[in-house]
Amino acid sequence: MASLVPGRDGRDGCDGNQGPAGMTGPVGPPGLPGETGAKGSSGQKGERGDVAPGRMSHRNWKECAWKDLNDDKDNGLIKVIDFFVECKNTFILYQIITQLSQAH
Repeated sequence: MASLVPGRDGRDGCDGNQGPAGMTGPVGPPGLPGETGAKGSSGQKGERGDVAPGRMSHRNWKECAWKDLNDDKDNGLIKVIDFFVECKNTFILYQIITQLSQAH
């Protein structure tokens, strides 16, 4: 029997054809949060909303109050309050809240 003597390696052959795509792997863990983005531009001013029940439709109001108004006046002019209105459709609501006491 003849003994086999290993020969020298031959040259590499050409690459083979691409095989079929493999199966999709499992879903990985969630990534880290990204950086905060740049601040966006301001939006357009919205339309005026409806007035809530029991509320006034505007914010311009004035309140006058006096504490310990004891100047012995019981009739006639007591105080003067000046109001200046800019619109013809403006109205003034006034309310007097007082404690009346009878002289004995």
